[in-house]
Amino acid sequence: MTGQRYTPIKPPTPIRVAKWFLTAAATVSVGAFIMAPLNIGTYTYYGRSVTGPEFLALDWGPMVVLAAATSLLCIGLWTRRAWVRPAFVALIALALLWEPAKALRTSLSAGVGNGAIGLFIVGLACWYLYGSTNARDYFDSLRAAA
Repeated sequence: MTGQRYTPIKPPTPIRVAKWFLTAAATVSVGAFIMAPLNIGTYTYYGRSVTGPEFLALDWGPMVVLAAATSLLCIGLWTRRAWVRPAFVALIALALLWEPAKALRTSLSAGVGNGAIGLFIVGLACWYLYGSTNARDYFDSLRAAA
């Protein structure tokens, strides 16, 4: 078996869809950093209209994390890296649980409701990435090919 290289299997459809979605999300996230300082486009923050530079000043931390995480995951999915699976769950958890934390500023019921929905989606993503046969086989083939 020396000299032979193992080829990973084709990614399942949900992972291919996630790859394209993350590519779009990374493009939008990085594009916002280019356009906001130049005040190109319209921006709202909690329903209030703000300028691009104001938007960056108010929400730059989450935007940096989101842009970096989506770009990193996008690169990992396109280059077929096995580390994408735990990183993908972490990004989903971060994004979906961040919203309830922001919603708690205005309403307890909105924060709890958003948190429950976020936890459900994170649980569903964990089940798919770690529990379903096709995703598990795909990531195992990536690990074997490395």
